[in-house]
Order: sequence, then C-alpha cells, then structure tokens
Amino acid sequence: MYGILAHIVDIIHIVVIVFMLGGILVKRTSRFKIFHDYFCIMVLILQLICGLKCPLVILSDQLRHLENPKYEIAYTPFTEKLFMKLFGISISSNLVFIVIALLAVLGITHLLTVRKLKKIQNRI
Repeated sequence: MYGILAHIVDIIHIVVIVFMLGGILVKRTSRFKIFHDYFCIMVLILQLICGLKCPLVILSDQLRHLENPKYEIAYTPFTEKLFMKLFGISISSNLVFIVIALLAVLGITHLLTVRKLKKIQNRI
C-alpha cells in the first residue's frame, strides 16, 4: 500500500514540475499566472524550510521505507532520477534549486508589477 502511495506522490511531483515550468508560458494578466507565481514562491519557501530538500522527495522516500524497511533513504532529488531515467544525464540538485529560486523571483516581480498596475488603473 505504501508503495502505491509513493508512486502517487511521484506522479504528483511530475505534475508540479510541469505546472511550474509550463506556467511561464501563461499570459501575464491571467489569474492562473498569479496562482502560479504564489505556488512557485511557496515551493521555494518549503524547500528552504526542508533544508533544500523537496518535501515530495522526503514524503516519497518515507513511504518507500515504510513499504520496505530495507529501503535506504537517500533523498536523491526527484528530477535527478527522472532525467537519468529519461535522458541518461545527471543534473545537479543545485541547478534544480536555482531554477526554483528564479521562478520564485520572477513570480515576486510579476506580482509586484500587477499590484502597481492595479493601483495605476484605480487612479485613472
């Protein structure tokens, strides 16, 4: 049962990655973009709280350990495992964190821009 839950967490992880990267392409004025911005900021904060480890990786590893007590928890970044399986290349967890941080910074700047535009429009 825990193994199935770990696979579900992995699927959610893929959806989160696609959402974070795909959200860059969304029109800047949509509410979806604003949600995307807040989501990216939240992911960065969660990673900082968890010591630069993705909470979904921590959860997935814990579930796998509960399924099989011999499973060694290594907290290998999910994207590193994914890229190795799909493309045969290894990417650094630091690179993944930098991308998340950049998405969060872009989100913050977008939110500040939207707020300023709304103030300007309200004055007119």
